[in-house]
Formats: sequence, C-alpha cells, structure tokens
Amino acid sequence: MFRLSAAQGSKKTVRAAQVVDVRIRLDHWKWVKVSLRSTKAGIRRNPMPGQFNSALIVEDCPITRRHLRVMLLRMGFHRVDQAEDGEMGLSMLEDTPYDLIISDWHMPKRNGLELAREVRSNPAHDHTPFLMLTYETEKNSILTASEVGVNGYIIKPFSPIDLESKIRAAINAFKEMQFGAAAPDTDAPAAAAPASGV
Repeated sequence: MFRLSAAQGSKKTVRAAQVVDVRIRLDHWKWVKVSLRSTKAGIRRNPMPGQFNSALIVEDCPITRRHLRVMLLRMGFHRVDQAEDGEMGLSMLEDTPYDLIISDWHMPKRNGLELAREVRSNPAHDHTPFLMLTYETEKNSILTASEVGVNGYIIKPFSPIDLESKIRAAINAFKEMQFGAAAPDTDAPAAAAPASGV
C-alpha cells in the first residue's frame, strides 16, 4: 500500500497495485511509505506472443521505470532495457532492435513526441509498437501523438491491467498490419479492465 501524508496532516492510503507513477511534491507531501509486496497481486503473468520478447522503457522517473520493468518481466518479456530520456532512448535504438517501446511524453533533452517522430522515420523501427505515457488528457495532445504514429496512449497513474491491455492492443494492431488480420490473442486475460486514456 502507498501511505500518503499531506502537509496539512490529512492521510490517504492507495493500493500499490493500482498506482504506477509516483512523483513527490515536497511542498505537498511529508512522506511516502511504499510496500512493494502488495503490487504482486496486481500483476498476472500472461505470456506475450513469441515474437515479442524485448522492450525499451524511456522514462525520466526512476520509480516509474522500475515499476514498468517489473510489470513487463511478469508479462513475459525476456529483456527490458531502460533509458532516462529520449536522447538516450534513441541512442539505444540505434544499437538494438526492440519489439516494444514505451515512452514518457515529457522528458529532458528529447521528449516522447520527438522520440516517436524519430522512431517512425527510421525504417528499422517504423512499425515497432510505441506506447506513450503521460499526464496529458487534452484531446489535441492525444490526436498529435496518434498522427506521429503512437499506437497507444496511457494516462498516469495506471494499473498493471491498464498497461497490459494497451500492450496487447498494440500487438494486435501490429499483427493486423503485418498479416492483414488480427489473430486472436489467446493469452489475453479473460476479463480485462478498460484502459485509461484512448
């Protein structure tokens, strides 16, 4: 559980399995106690299709990167690499092909939108499923990301089920583009909760 204590003295407890991104505003929160044990119940291991083994996380928040890595490994990805900004992510993409890219929108040096444009302009990665993480909820922002070639848009904070649902949707879209029809995802959870965002 996340135990949040506000500067005014009020307290709030949040299920860790439902919260991924935690950004601390020191002027608002006095302390945050985190227990990772409770996150295990919120992540089910449902293997990804065989051709999806590697993922790149591009995110400037170390806490979010760690949570995402744990989730992806439990979903069945064999290799999950991390970059702390878009510039580092682009450099890693030059050396290594990935089956999935998950990027934050707002980052230093090169933001997620700029990274997505670079990825889509490179024939080696132009069809790689690309998911965008952000707090942005404006329709214009979502439309802009879609026009650049982003396959999924996840609003922070999000649950493991939200993340898995978006990943599987992006993979099915990839299959449809590659083979002309989306093959049924037999590994998908029987009943997945609606994902945040679009």
